[in-house]
Amino acid sequence: MANRVSDKQPFCVGSDRVSDARYAAFSCLCSVLLGRHTLQRSFTDYKPLALLEPRDRAFAHLLTNSVLRNLGMLDEVVSSLLARPLTGPDSSRLRILLLLGAAQLLLLHTKDYAVVSNAVSLAESIGGGRFCSLVNALLRNLARRKDSIMPSHSRRLRLSTPHWLWQSWTAQFGSASCERIAEQHTLSPPITINVKDDVTLWQERLQATPIFGQSLVLPEGSRIKELAGFDDGAWWVQDSAASLPVRALGKVAGAEILDLCAAPGGKTCQLVASGAIVTAVDYSADRLKILQENIARMGLSDKTRCLLADIEEFDEPKRYSGVLLDTPCTGTGTIRRHPDILHLKTPQEVERLHQLQCRMLRSAWRSVARGGVLVYSCCSLQREESEGVLEACLSQLEGASVVAFTSEDVFGRDNFITPDGFLRTLPFFEKDKGGMDGFFAAKIQKGV
Repeated sequence: MANRVSDKQPFCVGSDRVSDARYAAFSCLCSVLLGRHTLQRSFTDYKPLALLEPRDRAFAHLLTNSVLRNLGMLDEVVSSLLARPLTGPDSSRLRILLLLGAAQLLLLHTKDYAVVSNAVSLAESIGGGRFCSLVNALLRNLARRKDSIMPSHSRRLRLSTPHWLWQSWTAQFGSASCERIAEQHTLSPPITINVKDDVTLWQERLQATPIFGQSLVLPEGSRIKELAGFDDGAWWVQDSAASLPVRALGKVAGAEILDLCAAPGGKTCQLVASGAIVTAVDYSADRLKILQENIARMGLSDKTRCLLADIEEFDEPKRYSGVLLDTPCTGTGTIRRHPDILHLKTPQEVERLHQLQCRMLRSAWRSVARGGVLVYSCCSLQREESEGVLEACLSQLEGASVVAFTSEDVFGRDNFITPDGFLRTLPFFEKDKGGMDGFFAAKIQKGV
């Protein structure tokens, strides 16, 4: 009998390499959907993943992301082939196993026999021989019907987006934009980097595609740590949308800038590379360590002061001409990179984070010098975490006035600027270059 799978580490030693990738994907999906852990943590905690060859590790990531991006659609298809709903103590893991098989057949076009064989082997390790017949029969049936059973494109998008998010995005952006956002979430995004200097040189060396400013899109399949310039700190990973809030601070060369919630450090690197002297603050010791490692790799440590502090209570005597507050948020603007967000976030968390963001904004305002500027930003598509925070707090900020983003701030992409003068990017913007994260930012000036 195969090794029985545990919730903590369902991994069959001795199975073939491709099967190992499937076991890894199954384990990580269980961690996200049953344990409610983030996908990043699930990948990190599943130690056997690191033992796989790079190609197989990439396949495990592809499998996991494919299920999470299309979970609702896959669930409907699997449910339609079941004679009765799954029940019993192992039913949740059995469902995940079937979703994994369905994703390979419908989305990845893996050979039928490989999908069925590996799924039956995994089913045996979950429950002995109890589930093998069911798994074998259902997936063979799906393989026969895969050309006719797929829902329409629009229905697929609707099924794989939680109802509360669909309603929220439709109300805020309109039904057409909501569907375009959901469509972008089904696609694997490229890796985008921000170059310290000489963007043309690195565009050629990395065979990358320019977006705007110092942002480049890497070719598909790029392995970050193996690329030229990584060890030398010539560039860092940062979505093009995330690079825009820093520009709202204007010319920062020689200025002392406060970067709050600074980890993992992309915006800190941007500021220092632009000539600023930065105080970088974060509330997490682990995240601050990552920031310190990143700025050290970039060779920017001598221009950066790193502090561990509770952002809500931070109030050193010094006041800054420029303050950047990139608040914790639901991250719904980054779903294309983090599809687990679709299944982990709730409307209740949006409200909780709204309250936290308001408290952080009021605290950060204390650190802004007279005549100085604070840029509030977040990578959320939810109105409660963006315009809603400004509506709730602006009147409570002494001497505060909104300064509209300019065409120059956004490299001439005027569609990035809302009628109220805020920055708002959507995942389908710059679609011909792989899209971009959904980002919001507001520029607020303190009166003299």
